[in-house]
Amino acid sequence: MQNAVCSRQKGQGGVRSAAASFTAGFTLIEVVVAAMLILVAFVGLYQLFQISARYVVTAKAREAALSLAQERMEQLRALSYSAVGTVGGTPSGSIPQSEIVALDTTTFLRATTIVYVDDPADGTGGSDVDAGGPNDYKKAQVSVSFPTENGTTTVTLVSNFISGTAM
Repeated sequence: MQNAVCSRQKGQGGVRSAAASFTAGFTLIEVVVAAMLILVAFVGLYQLFQISARYVVTAKAREAALSLAQERMEQLRALSYSAVGTVGGTPSGSIPQSEIVALDTTTFLRATTIVYVDDPADGTGGSDVDAGGPNDYKKAQVSVSFPTENGTTTVTLVSNFISGTAM
């Protein structure tokens, strides 16, 4: 008679076998493995976000540096040929050789170098055949440097000036 009661409860879900209790639900190891996989995924996404944010900040600073270099180059192009030079430099002029410019939270160092160039196409030194002598044209270089996490990054523009026009 007890067998009949057990079989009736078994059909109603009252009695479980030993094998059925091990297959229902998650074990502690499965939960830990799943948690670790989720943790690895979230850490990877967090790292990707950090790298993206650093890249955006560096790209913004690089664009600002390029803008500062272009601004200085345009100032030089607006000058007459004889006025293209730096304060205390050869050739001399009104443009500062270096200056610190602060934009937003970044500090930039803008350096301007202008030198005479003796073009070997018309001879060099005393054998120069043109009436202008050994100083055939001026070469201007504007470099803007700014700090990054990996050191210092520099943006450089170069232009040649002949008789008041840029090449």
